[in-house]
Formats: sequence, C-alpha cells, structure tokens
Amino acid sequence: MTNNENYKNPVIDIADYRSDRYEINLEMGNGHMECILCGKEIKHSSKHHQIVAGEGNELGLIHKDEWDYARSKENTDGGFMGAWDIGSHCVKKLKDIPNIKNYIRKPLKERI
Repeated sequence: MTNNENYKNPVIDIADYRSDRYEINLEMGNGHMECILCGKEIKHSSKHHQIVAGEGNELGLIHKDEWDYARSKENTDGGFMGAWDIGSHCVKKLKDIPNIKNYIRKPLKERI
C-alpha cells in the first residue's frame, strides 16, 4: 500500500499477484478482455471483476469510493491508468489483502 496525495485512501499494489505467465497468456489471447493478473481471456463478461488503477501502474488499485474522482478532470494523478478487468479466479488470489473488497467492483450480476 502506498499513500498518494491524489487519493484519500491508500493505493494497493498487487504486482506480486501477477502470474509469471502473464506475457505468454496475453500473446495467446485475442486482445479482448484479458485478466490484468494472469493475461488470460475472460470468456464470460458476467464472471469478471473490475479495478481502477493509478500511479502509472495498472496494478495500483484505487479505492472504489474514489473512482469517480479518479476518472474526473480534477484528478491530478498523471499516472491514472483507467479501468482494468480481473477474472473471477484471480480475484480469489487477492482475498488476503485487507479491505480488498473496497477496491474491486463485482460483476453486474453479483451487484444486483
């Protein structure tokens, strides 16, 4: 976790959770909706999660209460990375991170 003056909550770095096969899996995919942690294609759009990243790193998670600010013109984080997808299997790898549920948007089906 790092503190960034742009955000009230810490930015969580999940780089240690990225698969060693990430690049290989990306090359084997079709370039549409790959998991940010393993690089594999997410085949069912209803079974993925989403994060918003900052600090110039797609693995720096921004707290979900700050997503609207992060996407706004008022955000001065020059490293804002936008939204990324995480497959349902890889989300389970993050369960030991404190408060991780506050950094991940569940699939639409689960939010209803």
